[in-house]
Amino acid sequence: MKRKIFYVSFMVGIICISLSSFAQQSAEFYLKNGISFIEKKNYQEAFEELDKAYKLDSKDPNIIAFRGQALQYLKRYTEAIESYDLALQIQPNYAEVFHLRGLAKFELKDLTGACEDWEQANKLGYDMVIDLIIEYCMKAKPNK
Repeated sequence: MKRKIFYVSFMVGIICISLSSFAQQSAEFYLKNGISFIEKKNYQEAFEELDKAYKLDSKDPNIIAFRGQALQYLKRYTEAIESYDLALQIQPNYAEVFHLRGLAKFELKDLTGACEDWEQANKLGYDMVIDLIIEYCMKAKPNK
């Protein structure tokens, strides 16, 4: 009897591990599909794939960031910012996300918030924001 209980427990453990591994592979599959759709400028399809990935793995900052990017391309800026906020809660030094969140804030006419995000991205070594900082943020700051 003990042997049967052990065997059942062992099999349940293997099934759980297998399902967990399958979910992770599926999340990665949907992430890759989503990125592919972004590259093809099929943003609605990208969002749908990335949302599937997010439902399978809501702790992966890359999935969340790309999901935000798809939302941003769909001009759903507030939702994009919410995704970026989630990604930054998981990975606080994700410089690219600060850049993207800054772009979304800029679209919502939040220049102060955009500049703060771009400056943070720059502090983290993401130099693609320098032109944005020069063009939009330095002009907005009063001379001291």
